[in-house]
Amino acid sequence: MAAYLRSLKWFHIPVGVGLGYLCYQQFRHTREREQRKLVTEDPAELVAKDWQVHFLTYLPTRLFSRLWGRMSDLKLPAWFRKPLFGLYVSVYKCNMDEAEIGELRSYQSINSFFTRRLKSGARPVSEEHELVSPCDGRLLHCGVVDESGHLEQVKGITYPLGEFIGPMEPRLLPNHSDSNSQKKRLHYCVLYLAPGDYHHFHSPADVKFLERRHFPGHLLSVSPPIARFVQGLFTLNERVVLLGQWEHGFFCYAAVGAYNVGSVHLPFDQVCLKNMSCS
Repeated sequence: MAAYLRSLKWFHIPVGVGLGYLCYQQFRHTREREQRKLVTEDPAELVAKDWQVHFLTYLPTRLFSRLWGRMSDLKLPAWFRKPLFGLYVSVYKCNMDEAEIGELRSYQSINSFFTRRLKSGARPVSEEHELVSPCDGRLLHCGVVDESGHLEQVKGITYPLGEFIGPMEPRLLPNHSDSNSQKKRLHYCVLYLAPGDYHHFHSPADVKFLERRHFPGHLLSVSPPIARFVQGLFTLNERVVLLGQWEHGFFCYAAVGAYNVGSVHLPFDQVCLKNMSCS
C-alpha cells in the first residue's frame, strides 16, 4: 500500500474547476432532496409563502423576456445556425423529422426555429371525437371546476376561475342550463408546452369565439416544478383568454405567457402581440 501511494502523481487543477464540482454536487443533492419531498409530502405544504411569491413577481422577467425576444429575432450567421440549433435539438429532444423544414441552416433566427411548422399530415385531426388536443404538450392536470368556482392547478392546490378568465355573464356560467336539460359541469385541462415542443396551438373543437380578453401580468416560468410551488401561478402571468360557445355550451380557451415566451400571435387578432399592453 505504501509503495502504491508513493507511485501516485498529483496534478494541480484550477480553483474554479474544484469550486464548480462542489457546487454541482451540492445542486445534485438539493435537487434529489426536493424531488423526494414532492413525492412524500403534502403538496399544500410545499406552496410558496407570500413573501416568496412577491419576490418572484419583483424579478424583471418581462424586461428579460422582451430583450430575449429582440435577440431571438436577430438574423444569425449561416455558419452558426447548425451548431446552435443542433445543440437545442439535442438538449430538448426536438423531432426534426416532423418539421416542415428539416435543414437547420434554413432557420435564420432563433424565433423562426422556435415557431417552426410541422409537415402537412404530421398531426391528423380525429373526425370521431368532438374535442381534440389543441397542441403538442404534456397534460399537467384535468378535472371539473368545483361548486365554489375553483379548479386545481396541481393536486391539492387550487385557484379561482374568476381570477383567471375574468367575470362571466350568468347565462354562460356552468350549472346554468335549460330546464329540459341536465345540470352541466365545467371541465378543464392544463397543457404544458416544453421548450422542444411544436409551439403553435389550434382550436380544439368547433367553437364560435365571441370575445377576446387580454390580462397583463408577469412572465414567471410555468414549468411543472414552479406550478407546484406558486399557487395561482396562471392568474399571475400575462395571458390571452378566448370566450365563446360550442355545441355543449360555454367554452374558454386560454394561452398563458411564460418566461422568455411573452408573445401570443392570433391570426384573426393582430392587437395582442409582443409582450406589450393591450386592451
